[in-house]
Amino acid sequence: MSIPTRFDDGTISIETDSATVVGIGTAFSTVARKNSMLVVPRAGGGWVLVGFVASDPESADEEDHPQDLEIELAAPWTGDPLEDENYQLIAWRAGADLAEQFLLLWGRISGKGLFFVTDGIPTADIGRDNDVAFVPYTQQLYAKVAGIWQLINRPIAPNQTVETAAGLDDYADEDTGFTVFVEDEQASYMLATSGEWIGPIYIRGQAAALAEILAAAIPNEGTDAETLALGLADGDALFHTFEIADDRTLGFPTNVPNAGVSFYVEIKQDANGGHALAYAEGYEGTDGRLPLIADEPAAETLLAIFVRSIDPPRAFVFRTGRNFGAGS
Repeated sequence: MSIPTRFDDGTISIETDSATVVGIGTAFSTVARKNSMLVVPRAGGGWVLVGFVASDPESADEEDHPQDLEIELAAPWTGDPLEDENYQLIAWRAGADLAEQFLLLWGRISGKGLFFVTDGIPTADIGRDNDVAFVPYTQQLYAKVAGIWQLINRPIAPNQTVETAAGLDDYADEDTGFTVFVEDEQASYMLATSGEWIGPIYIRGQAAALAEILAAAIPNEGTDAETLALGLADGDALFHTFEIADDRTLGFPTNVPNAGVSFYVEIKQDANGGHALAYAEGYEGTDGRLPLIADEPAAETLLAIFVRSIDPPRAFVFRTGRNFGAGS
């Protein structure tokens, strides 16, 4: 028997703080696999994530089929007890790595958002910020950030791979959702219901993400000017340094991808010292006081900045250290 993308025969029950799911009329040994995702309906629409299956169930005993009626989750269920609840078990086809990544993602936003399963790309009128949506037929995940659903993965595996975009023409008659990976662009294209190709959808895999993190860790030496410019466009560092030769104003960051971004700024006095730092509109300090910087010659001050909102501009700024030295 092939593993269906979704399975919902029978009902389930689970107690709070338990990882054991008990089924009635289920066949878990046939359809459940490690990292399969278990969800239950959410009042008002959508789905709530219960958890991921911890391991492959054993084959069911021919007499009483105990493995058909019970599965273990990777982590305990923390919601209210569920009794005779409808559900969906979504099997990941060759997608264990993605399931593990999704589990990490869900751990980060747990308590802040809800999980949806949708039949197509989620529309702007559903969900709230921090919600996550999964589209089974394309096997894509979306997160809602600042009111916009953003794609956070590529399909688990493309249906076909071609060398150049010209190769897309060979698959123009495939079904909606058919995905082709174009090697020279390192991007995927997906066939829409209109018959047009949606794309390019660029890969944000582990290697690419690591490269971005390492690039962002390289200090960005800013230009000394009346207003110190902070740009957070793709590829810009999340650690900025400025050596100032006069009184300066720290500009509000531009090209911020989304609220919630944090980064560091190091302000260093020149050989003369004695220069003050003012802050552009939008910065806020602890107890209403913006931090002062060390003014001794060549003194360094490290500031941490957390962007609370983009429109209107609002960012919290903290002084994390000053007058750094080797100590004794």
